[in-house]
Amino acid sequence: MGGPGVAQALAEAGLTPVRVADLSGRPVEAVVQGLGSDVTWTELAAVGYLVGAGATWVATNVDLTLPTPYGEAPGNGALVALVQTAVDAAPHVVGKPQAALFDLSRSRLGTDRPGTLMCGDRLETDIEGANSAGLDSLFVLTGASRLRDLAFAERAARPTYVATDLSGLLAPALRLSTTSREDLVDLGPDAVPRIPNGGDEGQALRSVVASAWAARDAGRAVSDDDGRWDEIARQLGLRRLDQAR
Repeated sequence: MGGPGVAQALAEAGLTPVRVADLSGRPVEAVVQGLGSDVTWTELAAVGYLVGAGATWVATNVDLTLPTPYGEAPGNGALVALVQTAVDAAPHVVGKPQAALFDLSRSRLGTDRPGTLMCGDRLETDIEGANSAGLDSLFVLTGASRLRDLAFAERAARPTYVATDLSGLLAPALRLSTTSREDLVDLGPDAVPRIPNGGDEGQALRSVVASAWAARDAGRAVSDDDGRWDEIARQLGLRRLDQAR
């Protein structure tokens, strides 16, 4: 189930892909669930029936949402979660954030871990996946995850670097640090990091994020007020993907 890329990938691997809607009683050993714009309720139900009957269940990814020019839309993870409401099973996830996809990518590129950088805009898949594979990562604030999400990221989903957008790939690589006094700023009375005076926007962004991490790691309260974090994002010149378009 999914878009044409799912069937193509299976065929290239020497398997015989058959749409769940075209099974007609044929025996099935495994079902692969990917995202497609023409996925129907009947197909989702069929995946549940097959999984319930013992077929191996594989999901291409579990991204809950994906950005579009009109706003956030349900991703493959939302459809996987829908099937899970009807079955007592969990899929094998072959995409992000599992390390296997990153290891395969490195083998195709011919790079070692120190020479590979993962760039992404979603913390729970792109960045957590990079960390699970032992890779450095650059998180850009142009997609699904917001500044507030980054400030409250757990250690497993914290990136090595952060940038407002892909232009960060052309800037000096400065790691996010929760121990360097030069990178940390005080929390204001509203428990939100103050934006430092002077310096460039990149340094200000790093300071705000690293300071929030340091405070949370030390057990200090950090405000989770959406409006306050949205205001900080505006002051830092951040724009969401839908706003940029």
